Parts: sequence; structure tokens; C-alpha cells
Amino acid sequence: MPYLAHLILNVSDFDKSIRFYDTLFGKMDISSRTVHNDDHIKIKAYQLPGCPIYIRWDKEAVKQSFVRYPGLDHLCIGVDSRAEIDALHETVAKMQTLITREPRCYPEYTPHYYAFYFRDPDGFPLEFVCMNSTH
Repeated sequence: MPYLAHLILNVSDFDKSIRFYDTLFGKMDISSRTVHNDDHIKIKAYQLPGCPIYIRWDKEAVKQSFVRYPGLDHLCIGVDSRAEIDALHETVAKMQTLITREPRCYPEYTPHYYAFYFRDPDGFPLEFVCMNSTH
């Protein structure tokens, strides 16, 4: 059976992005490890269940603003409760991050879809969702 093996997000400022993702994923008890760290390439992995997310910086890469079309639309991470969504929203708001949609129910997706949407330091769209009917 095929599965998603990993996801790599290229970033323009490694230190700024690591502070962002360390704070965000630290609130979720997601373990991390440095994969590579030298003057030319830096990579850190965050081990989500089943699919690690790698944050990668390459000194030689041409830095561009995020473009959605064509390309990856956004990254969505699921959590177990609406309370977790609300706590993560509070964390993200304190980080002075662009929040593009506040936490609320999105019944147009599924009956119990509760989520919020925001951007990482490079403008990449992220979403946290809970699809449980419990609060």
C-alpha cells in the first residue's frame, strides 16, 4: 500500500523558520532532529506520525516568494480535539503570524471539520484541523 514517506519545505531563513516550527511543533510534542547542518545546507526533521516534515535551507538556492499555482496548495495537520486547535491558534497568534482564517467549523468540508489557516515565515499556507465530533 503506498503512503506519504516525507515532505520537504524549503525555507529562505533557516533560523527564523526553525524558531517558528520549533515553537509550533513543540506545543504538539513532536520530536525533531538535525539531519544536516553546514554552511551550505541545513535540514531539520520533525517526526509526525507516519510522515516526517523536513525544513531545508540551501545557501545556493534562488529564493522566491511562495507560489500556489501550479504547486502545492497547503499543508494540513490533524489533531485530536477542538481544544488543541484553539490552543494552537493562541500559540500562532502570539507568534504574530498571518492567520488567514480563524478557528471555526467548516461544514462545507465535512460535518465536524474544525480548523484554522495561517502562513509560515515564508508565506507557505498551513492548516490545523480536527474532524472529531467531540469538543
